[in-house]
Amino acid sequence: KDAETLLQRFIDNRPESPKTKAAWFEMGKFQYRKKSWKKAVEWFEKLNTYDLNNDELAEFYFKSGYSYFMLTDFKNAKTNLDQIKGIENKYSAPATYYSAHIAYIEENYETALQDFLKLENDKIFGVVVPFYITQLYFMQKKYDKVIEYGTPLLSSANTKRVPEIAKLVGESYFNKELYKEAVPQLTLFIDNAGIVTREDNYQLGYALYKNGEYEKAITYLEKVAGDADKLTQIAYYNIADCYLKSGKKPAARNSFKQASSFEFDKEIQEDALFNYAKLAYELSFNPYNEAITAFEEYIRKNQQSPRVEEAYTFLLDVYLTTKNYKHALESIEPIKNKDDKMKRTYQRIAYYRGVELFNDLNYQAAIAHFDLSLKSPMDKEFEAGADYWKGEAKYKLNNFDGAITDYNKFLYVPGVNHDKYKTVNYNLGYAYFKKGDYPNAVQWFRKYAASADDDSKKLCDAYIRIGDCYFLTRENQLAIDFYDKAIKVGALDVDYSLFQIAVCYGLQNKNESKIAALESLLNTYKNSAYSADAKYEIAESYLLNDGQDNALTWFQRVITEHPKSAYVKKSMLSSAQIYYNKNQDEQALDLFKKVYAEYPGTSEKNDAMLQIKKIYVEGGKVQEFENWLKSNAPGFNVATLDTANYEVAEKKYLESKFSEAYDNFNTYLTKYPTGNFELNAKFYRAESAYQLKKYDEALEGYNYAIGRAKNIFTEKSLIRAADIHYFRKNYSDAKLMFAVLEEVAEVEQNLINSRIGLMRCNYELGEYDEASRYAEKVIIMEKIGDDIFNEAHLIIAKSALAQEKEGLALAAFNKVAGSSQTVVGAEAEYNVAAIQKRQGNYDASEKTILTIIKNRPSYPYWVAKSFILLADIYVAKDDDFQAKLTLQNLIDKYEGEDLKKIAQEKLNAIIQRENDEELMKEMKMKEEIYIQFNQNNKEQKLFEEEIMPSDTLQTLPNQE
Repeated sequence: KDAETLLQRFIDNRPESPKTKAAWFEMGKFQYRKKSWKKAVEWFEKLNTYDLNNDELAEFYFKSGYSYFMLTDFKNAKTNLDQIKGIENKYSAPATYYSAHIAYIEENYETALQDFLKLENDKIFGVVVPFYITQLYFMQKKYDKVIEYGTPLLSSANTKRVPEIAKLVGESYFNKELYKEAVPQLTLFIDNAGIVTREDNYQLGYALYKNGEYEKAITYLEKVAGDADKLTQIAYYNIADCYLKSGKKPAARNSFKQASSFEFDKEIQEDALFNYAKLAYELSFNPYNEAITAFEEYIRKNQQSPRVEEAYTFLLDVYLTTKNYKHALESIEPIKNKDDKMKRTYQRIAYYRGVELFNDLNYQAAIAHFDLSLKSPMDKEFEAGADYWKGEAKYKLNNFDGAITDYNKFLYVPGVNHDKYKTVNYNLGYAYFKKGDYPNAVQWFRKYAASADDDSKKLCDAYIRIGDCYFLTRENQLAIDFYDKAIKVGALDVDYSLFQIAVCYGLQNKNESKIAALESLLNTYKNSAYSADAKYEIAESYLLNDGQDNALTWFQRVITEHPKSAYVKKSMLSSAQIYYNKNQDEQALDLFKKVYAEYPGTSEKNDAMLQIKKIYVEGGKVQEFENWLKSNAPGFNVATLDTANYEVAEKKYLESKFSEAYDNFNTYLTKYPTGNFELNAKFYRAESAYQLKKYDEALEGYNYAIGRAKNIFTEKSLIRAADIHYFRKNYSDAKLMFAVLEEVAEVEQNLINSRIGLMRCNYELGEYDEASRYAEKVIIMEKIGDDIFNEAHLIIAKSALAQEKEGLALAAFNKVAGSSQTVVGAEAEYNVAAIQKRQGNYDASEKTILTIIKNRPSYPYWVAKSFILLADIYVAKDDDFQAKLTLQNLIDKYEGEDLKKIAQEKLNAIIQRENDEELMKEMKMKEEIYIQFNQNNKEQKLFEEEIMPSDTLQTLPNQE
């Protein structure tokens, strides 16, 4: 243990001794064994080589050279090692090895190569140097030599570092563009190497791509994309082409877009942008106007490109074929000098946008867009269409004069054979009908009827409206003729036509015919909405012909069989009058008093008061009358002031001065809280409050009208109250209002509205069976629009889905998706895709989603949800790469924060999972490296001991 100290003492005490030089040598070797390279060199430098024998000289040159090597003093190291590398001794092979190694480090590749070649057959170094020889051929770009020399090594049992050699051979094939031969070698390397770089993955991915193995290529190229550098740009570009050649255009579009976002390689950026724009166009991928934006960007950035003209042509086609009309218009508007082709395109897009807005019930905006379309009247078909839809929109807004003007413009656009000609005749009839211009209405309805289908509902309705026009102009026989025509068609409202025929008979004083017609109506249509009307009219007819007993019977049927009908108070009043006429004053008085008490604020109440007074006065019971007045009508003597105050408020209401009307009705009700017009005042005050958005005050008035016996305001109040509750999401209260409305409705449209409301409320309350039941009721009703028809089917579908009846839900969603171009259709189509995805039918779901993106761009919410669903499908298919691109595209483009947040959360989850997987992979790799390291250490020790016994060679340097 104290050898070094003793030896140092010997050297210090006996500097002149002939053994001192030997001591220096021993001290150098001692420090060498300790790996104290600097101290070893210091001792070796004291020696004179002439003092050493041949064996000592070889040992000296190697150990001093190796010490310099470990100190990275390669010049001195090489000088010493070269002294013995060609001489036969035990240090010759390792000296050659390290000298070659130094030459390699100094990029003297040929020198290094020649030295390594000398060691090929060495029993120790022969298993190590093939890798270096192969690598040196590669560094010299002698790819044929790499292949020739390296390939046999891959199957040799003695070859070390097979993965690295496989990489060199594979890269040589790659550089010679022999991609088919490169693939197995590069795969061997990546599958077995401890550390794989992005460049390694790129080479294998590109080789697979060039070899036509696109799916495999994408797997490796995706590992390259990430950092913002040129390699990522190239990788995205190659990935895009792989997807394109695999027929996966949406995925190709995403990747071309990514490649075009980098500027490292301008040529790639240009080509990627053009391809991205083309694919966005081909796929109609325009929820965010991508094709338009991309082509415009391409034209702006590449003015000198030979493809600019082609891009411009595509751009016009995109404008023309896009279904994202809103964004297309925004894109075209700034173009000041539009040529004829651009004007034609602009005309069509503005027209389609107008139709879209019309379908979404935004009529004012629709009119504005039809006007834009008409500013460029290049195509007569679209000019006529714009006039037609303008007329439709104005009709919906009750602007009947404007509708008539536009319908007439439509009819007189020259040279157009439009499918709406028949419909316009019908619509003109209605516009004049709504105006009260019945002669003109008849003219247009008859013109429509002359060319309409014999069994259509619209024809039936036209006949009814013609009958109504003649009825309103007192041409009763003509009215009967056309009501009869409607009955023969039988497609719509036969009971109404029968009722009107009966009324016309009455006006012709044909009371027997009237009664017969009404009885026929009651017998044929027992549940007709006109049952109460018919019974009341029969009673009135008997009354006119002195058939008081029969009249009394029918009035009584109205009262008992239709207790919630508005005809009840009239029937009670008429029955009382009959009793009076028959001198049955007590019965008459009781009924008059009942009308007075139960129907405040009505004209019947006032009529009843007059008859009560008459009976008391005629019977000489004035004092009894005064006593009754004190108890039941204390304000009777101020009736004139009551009326005056009410009329002031009513006048403001009829002038639509709702704020003033509201205040005046309040004043009236304060002065006359139980006045003659209490019901009217409270209802009209509620209506004024509704217009002023004072919904609590409005509800108070509506509830009062609803709480009274059936009156002229009952149905309107129920509708208004239900709407307020529904708007406030008080679905239980809304449901109650709609349920009462369904029970008492005498107007058919109110019955329809009640069932629509019950359908919606039950769905919102989670009462899905009831929601579906009412949806079925709505569907079979005759006078509902397509929007309500589709909404009903949608609710059936959503209710079934909520009850986990996916088969029923899918069928219903498909029905709506196929028939509606509105937001209802978009929602239905999304749900079809969602169900398909849940059932594991990913391809079908993806296909449905792409249809939504293509055909529903005007409903960005459902398009965005579809993108999120598409990302989920990609994740399910283990395609995180496309999932991330899809989510990022949504985050970049969509404006709604709700879905952007969901998309960001899903994107973060994918990234986190990938990071976790990468971490696990890295940990596994480190474990494998650690195991290999320990194995290598064992082999290294054996190697060192075999090269030189005892204390000579230290750990071989690691080339990498």
